[in-house]
Amino acid sequence: MRAKHYPFYIIIIITLNYGCNNSKDNIKDQENWVSYRKMIKDHSQYKEEIKAYEEVKSKIYAEDFNYLEHVTARSQYLKEVEELLQTDKNDSLKLGVLTDIIASNNLVNAQEKERLFSQIDTNTFSKALIEQYRSYLLWPKYQIGDSIDVDKIYSYTTESEIPLELNSKVNIIFFWSSWCANCDRYYQPIDNLIEKYSTDQLNVIGISLDQKEKTMKKYEEKHAFRFKSYSDLNKKWKSKNAEKFGVIGIPVCLVIDSEKNVLLVNPFAYLLESWVDGLLG
Repeated sequence: MRAKHYPFYIIIIITLNYGCNNSKDNIKDQENWVSYRKMIKDHSQYKEEIKAYEEVKSKIYAEDFNYLEHVTARSQYLKEVEELLQTDKNDSLKLGVLTDIIASNNLVNAQEKERLFSQIDTNTFSKALIEQYRSYLLWPKYQIGDSIDVDKIYSYTTESEIPLELNSKVNIIFFWSSWCANCDRYYQPIDNLIEKYSTDQLNVIGISLDQKEKTMKKYEEKHAFRFKSYSDLNKKWKSKNAEKFGVIGIPVCLVIDSEKNVLLVNPFAYLLESWVDGLLG
């Protein structure tokens, strides 16, 4: 079943609360947030630009859209974003577009996000709200096009760091925990991929943010994980492994090639299998 694609001005309201994140880092000043929502106006005068933008995004997130098409479409997506940001000085419209792409890590990389963010008049909005946006803008640490410079991850079983081996053609690093409901949607696609491909083609590394070994193991057995997970059994976001990757919310799913280049960041779970198929096809 194809996932629904909501227009960006609806995503404005829901994006910052997506996933299992550090709740105390969510919007702290509710009055500022309510004030911002009231600023969102009817942007019907830009309906043609918004329509073009939505058509490109919907195509990219279609189930039959493969990875190579996705790469080609990034430039078209950025073009539509730029056109929306250049419509006029309406900063609520611009911030709405930026809110939408915060969750679109596979379409816009860190440098592009910073460049787009610079087109917003930050004086229009509260300092707290802008800081909140910035904190979500550039996480996780590694984004599409980046090169992973992490060589080791911590394992509680050895009580030391072990080599991070990314030697397969496609490597998936998946941050999860037993208390993350949104992580569940990734388990079946990952299992399907493990069933299809040999270890020289695909390597899946799980990193758990659980704090108790018993809880972690029980959950792995319940879901019959076919990939190995590592943890330092530390305090969630203070986990050594989470800090290495700049993880402040889960699930986080990084798809990386054998040269340690990031190919995908948090692809929607329903697209993960088909996009990896495209990479290995």
